[in-house]
This record gives sequence, C-alpha cells and structure tokens, in this order.
Amino acid sequence: MSQALVPSAILVDPDVKEKGIEFAEQELAPDIEDSQFTAEFEKKFVRKLDRLLIPAAMLLYLFSALDRGNLGNIRLLGLIGARGLSADPDGQKYALLVAMFYIGYASFIIPSGLLSKRLSRPYVQVSISAFIWGTAAVCSGAVNTWAQAYGLRFLLAVGEAGYQPTVGLMLAKWYSRDELALRFSFFYSTGAFAGIVNGLIAYGLNFSKSTVAPWRLLYIIDGCPPIALAFYSWWTLPADINNSKRFNPEEKALALVRLHRRGTPENHQIRWRQMITVLWSWPILLPAITNMCGLLVNAVVSVFLPTLINEAGYSGALAQIYTLPGYGSAFIMMLLCAYLSDKTGRRGPFVIFGFALMTIGCAMVAAITPTLEASHRNGRFAGLTLVSIGSLIIIPLNQVWVAENSGNENRRSAGLPLFMALGQAAAAASGYMFPANQAPAYKAGSYACLGLSVCGLAVSISYVVICLLVNAHRDRKEGKPDLSVAPDTATYADKAKGFRYRW
Repeated sequence: MSQALVPSAILVDPDVKEKGIEFAEQELAPDIEDSQFTAEFEKKFVRKLDRLLIPAAMLLYLFSALDRGNLGNIRLLGLIGARGLSADPDGQKYALLVAMFYIGYASFIIPSGLLSKRLSRPYVQVSISAFIWGTAAVCSGAVNTWAQAYGLRFLLAVGEAGYQPTVGLMLAKWYSRDELALRFSFFYSTGAFAGIVNGLIAYGLNFSKSTVAPWRLLYIIDGCPPIALAFYSWWTLPADINNSKRFNPEEKALALVRLHRRGTPENHQIRWRQMITVLWSWPILLPAITNMCGLLVNAVVSVFLPTLINEAGYSGALAQIYTLPGYGSAFIMMLLCAYLSDKTGRRGPFVIFGFALMTIGCAMVAAITPTLEASHRNGRFAGLTLVSIGSLIIIPLNQVWVAENSGNENRRSAGLPLFMALGQAAAAASGYMFPANQAPAYKAGSYACLGLSVCGLAVSISYVVICLLVNAHRDRKEGKPDLSVAPDTATYADKAKGFRYRW
C-alpha cells in the first residue's frame, strides 16, 4: 500500500507531540475506501492488536482481581482478631472493610472514565493507577488497626477505578463489534483465574512457617506484581490512533476505517449535552440494573465463598482448595459464551443463560440446610459453583452490551463508568449479606441473592424484547439499514439513522 493512500487525519499534529499526555482534538475521519484493505491484512492487524492489548489487559485484571477478591481468603487466614484488629463477633467490621472498596470505586470511576476520554495517551492513566493500587495492597500487609485497613482498602479502590474504564474504552475503540465480546471476556476471565490463584496461595500459606502472619503475606504477595505491571503497561499499551508509535501509517489508516464502519469517528472533545443523556438512557440503565444484580451476587461469592465452604463441613485448608472448581468452570464457560456471542452477534441469550444458572444455584443454596451429611454438603457446594459460573458469564457480556448500544464514544465514556459505578455501589452491600450471627445457613442472604438473580433474569429478558421492538420500529420507519453507509453516530449517537441496537 502506498503512502498516498494514508488519510491526512492520521498524521500527528506537531502540537500533540509537545503536549505529551495532554489532549488531542483531531477529527478521525478516514478518506480512503474500505475495499483497499484485504481480509488478510486486517487479520494481521487484529493479531497485532491482540498481542499489544490483550496480555496487558488480562494481567491488569488478574492482579486487580487478586487484590480485590482476597478478603475471603485473608479472613480464613486469621485477619480478624490479629494484633490490633479486635474481634468481630457480629461481622460488622469485616462488612465495612468489604464496603470501603466499593465506596471508593464507585466514587472515582466516573471521573476516571471522563479523563480517559480526554487523554491521547491513556496508558499513562492505567500505569499510575496500577502503581497506586499495588502500593496500597502491599501496605495492607502491615496494618495494625481497623482504621488503617479501611483507609488502604479505599485507596486500593481508587487505583483500580483509574484503570478499568480506561482499558474498557480502549478495547471498545480498537476492536469491531463482532470482535469485542471475546476480547472483553479474555480481559475478565482472569477474574475467575484470580480466584484459583488466591485459593492455591492461601492453601500454601496455611502451612507457612514464616514469622509473618499468613494473611499479611497474602496481601504482600498479591500487591507486588501490580507495581511491576505499571511499568509494563506504560511500555506496551498503545496511545490513541493518531499518536500511537506501535502502528505504521497503513495500520493506522485501517484502524480509522474500522472505526468508521460502526459510525462516524470522533475526537477527544467531550460533548456534555450528549453525555448527560446517559442518566436516563434505557440502553444503558437496563443493563446497569442487571449488572447491579449480578455484581452484588458475584461480590458476595467472592468475599464469602471460602467461609461458606468451610462452614459446609470442609476444613480450613481444604476450604481454600474447594473454591477452585467454581472459578475453573467459570473461566471456561465465560470464554465459551463470549466466543459464541461474537459468532452469533447476540448478547442477550448468553446473559439470560448466566442469570438462569445463578437463579438455579441460589435456589439450591437457599433450600439446602448446611449439615455434615454428604448429600447436603455436596448439593450446597454444587449450588455455589453454579452461582460462580453464572455471575462471571454475565459480567463481560453486560459491559460489551452497554459499549455497543451507547451509540458513540462520547456517550460510551460516560455510560460505561456509570454502568460500573452503579454496579460497584450495589456491591458495597455484599459484606452485610451474610452476617456472622446467621451462620451457617445464612437464609436471609441466600434468599436475597435468589431474588437478585430472578430480577436480573427478568430485566435481561425485557431488555432483549425492547431492543427487538425498537429495531423493528426503525426498520418500518427507515427501511433496512444500508450497511455500506456509516450512521452519523458522532452527532446523533444511538438515535442516528441506520443505527440498530445489538440484542
């Protein structure tokens, strides 16, 4: 391909070079034809994207999930009642420790998403965030009071809130709609793998002979890698299309064409009047409700699974190992459902399937009284496994659903963080769902999780039906969309002529 075919929009403005991580204002409208790129060239480009983005994204989520999700293991390893950390007979101190993460996360994720929209080099935000949360996690291994534990848990959340919407927006910008679900699931699948890793590390620490308490060691072990990952992310993640040094001019031109296929590309300018509409936009709020239901149940599983398994009759060290089947199965099912979702171009059926598994699993946990009898113990364990699988299937697909149906990058940069913030705000209640004085049956919490699963299932079905009805109405009004013409999403977002909601 000759240099003449490269659109002028991708030539970097000298001012942008001087601005470093400051804001770029260039329009991204390609002036070349889609047909000038072969399918083989595009496949090579996507493989290069995968090498640059996916390993870093997966490692980021793996280590953030390790640090966020290790409280259940740390509790079993002796956090409560340790030196300076007084006993917690009613579970309220532990519940507040759990809640502090979600309060911090929900508070900072929307400003983080807006900032990432403006930055031409979003990897800077990702790297700084990883350094902050890694440092907070390591320091948590030295706490001697509940106040210190609360403060560092909040700081951990601030760091994690800084990277997740940024990575999500990067994936949504670089990948097409038919590639997105699998990439988001690769990103989130390491959350399931993190449960396996924490379980194995915690199992080994049960036999530690170190003078440092095992729960402190787990904090330190989980916290060190993100600090190193901060430097790796700075080195490997690309800047935006105009400013990236990772791609040659032909690849940048193709990236712009791929953006143009799903709508008119945009610059880094924030359009506040358009962005504010996400607050009452049903394509964002309905999946946000399902995400709140799914994420709250997932958070309950994350912070209480080792305890629930232990109280079902498995010993302390063995309880850590028995957390692995649920996470391992969820890892496989998450990737399988994402692959099928991309192949079929459908999100709703797989989200509904995830909620159906959650509903069955929660019903089993609520109905079966925990006893040492093998059938009761195994039935309750099977229910917990189904809940783990179902909740982890829906998380990436829900996020992809919002990203696609937001309409454009401007609304996406507000809609995705709002979607995440509402989910994390709901998850703040997870620490209070299974209070210690209701052990070991936890009937109230179990039925609450069942109700949340049923609610998520009903809203997901409703969302699919509404998308189908709105698409059918637009087909009658506009005719079938012309796939060769990109909708003017930059101006009209999801209301643009030719735009259809993904269901």
